Amino acid sequence: MGGDGETTIALRERVKRGELLGPRIKATGLILESPRFIQLVERVTGDSFAGKRIGVATADDAKRAVEANVKMGADFLKIRTSASRDVYLAIASEARRVGLPLVGHLPDGVSALDASNAGQRSIEHGWVLLTTIPEDKLNDIAAQLIKNDTYVVPTQVAGRGFRETPDDQVLAIVDDKAGALDPRRKYVPQSLADFWRKQIEMKKVESKLDWMAVKRNNLEIFRTLHQAGVKMMAGTDLGAPLCYPGFALHDELELMVNDIGLTPAEALQSATRIPAEFMGLGASLGTIEKGKLADLVLLDGNPLIDIKNTRKIAAVILSGRMLAKAELQSMMDKMAAEAVKN
Repeated sequence: MGGDGETTIALRERVKRGELLGPRIKATGLILESPRFIQLVERVTGDSFAGKRIGVATADDAKRAVEANVKMGADFLKIRTSASRDVYLAIASEARRVGLPLVGHLPDGVSALDASNAGQRSIEHGWVLLTTIPEDKLNDIAAQLIKNDTYVVPTQVAGRGFRETPDDQVLAIVDDKAGALDPRRKYVPQSLADFWRKQIEMKKVESKLDWMAVKRNNLEIFRTLHQAGVKMMAGTDLGAPLCYPGFALHDELELMVNDIGLTPAEALQSATRIPAEFMGLGASLGTIEKGKLADLVLLDGNPLIDIKNTRKIAAVILSGRMLAKAELQSMMDKMAAEAVKN
């Protein structure tokens, strides 16, 4: 859903060819943004988003941006911010024209119904709403999301380090390369830690919001949508401070059970069967059945009894290749050593 478009797509192809051990990758190319937002972030952070994000200010820009992603070989289009509602609709129209799924945020001025009716396949992260949606209206929204086959990805874990933990505590962990404050930190390369620091810096130019009220409101929305039968997928957000790659997925599964009300089985499905179906890969992935690819995670505890048991990984089988616990630990040790250098 992010990163350097060409680099990510190159990794996707290396994994496909068997040159690199890794997960199957479905990748966006250039993230679609409001040009003003890109300019603001580049000014505050000093970074360049060239090769990562592309500004879209007009319908003509939308066509050029979508065609650039097609040329790059993107699997889908990711939108974060939009210059206007009309520009958003132009992007959605271009996505339909080229046959690429549109996924991502709900930009300002675009409602969940707008996005769903325009063909956006997934709504990522929370709905930043401070006004309460009446339950009957929310049920109507849920019915339309179901009708349009729109998926919701709550990513509750993204708020823990970004909104719910004091910035000074976050920065102390970011600076703690040895992982004394949080052992997961030792696996994070310095480039990502630096990006997390810049995310904290970006908060200085944000509009003031009561983020705990946003969280409470989002949770009520997610609970109602789940109870109504809207499809949910487990997701994280690598860009959010302290949202650790790999580890964060297990955190999110726990939050989906404890905060949103999914059963452990439903949480597991949100990270297996449902994403496979979303990607059009349900015939070969997502469930354990004869004839499907052998992608398995073997656990030392029953996650249906306690969802935290997904962390008790005994082995991983990737396309039939067994990665035992010792090999997995060796990979983790290597990653920690490389993180120190990078």
